[in-house]
Amino acid sequence: MAMTFHPDGRIDGFNRSSMPSGSVLQTQVTTYDNANGAIYASGDTLTTVSQLALSITPTRANSKFFLTCTGVNGHCNMGGSAGNHGCRYYFYQSVNGGSYVNVDGTGDYSNPICSTHINGDIGSWSDYPVNYSYLASPSYTLGQTIVFRPAFAKDISMGNSFTYYFLHNTNGAVASFIVQEIAG
Repeated sequence: MAMTFHPDGRIDGFNRSSMPSGSVLQTQVTTYDNANGAIYASGDTLTTVSQLALSITPTRANSKFFLTCTGVNGHCNMGGSAGNHGCRYYFYQSVNGGSYVNVDGTGDYSNPICSTHINGDIGSWSDYPVNYSYLASPSYTLGQTIVFRPAFAKDISMGNSFTYYFLHNTNGAVASFIVQEIAG
């Protein structure tokens, strides 16, 4: 039987139900180039990155989803003891059009997957590469679509008046987001 590979990850003529646990069943990828504008926020809020949202419809029950975000700019701009200390980074999910919730099950943003933090005067701004991953286990029913998004919030040490960045305006910065369905 001939197999046909589609850009959206589907493979015609292939039976995913026979794949062993731990197999990659499908992969979705998107990128965002900061030439389209920086991704930033301010205040005491969590921001989901809609520019990197990925929708995936699971092909099997009890799958897990390996989420990877690369190319993020951990931007800091410290002058003395005040300024942009950095960010906290997360992944959020929405199942079947529901509210976005933290993939770690906490329901809030008190527990980041990773973070950047600068303490003290660095004399100018600086960007630091950030890459992070997480194995998510959302509850879903076959046929439901799950939307995953990276998310970010200010460093816990910062005041609310400072701008913080997921993707700064450094030339050539490109963030990538990858979602892989893993057979459970």
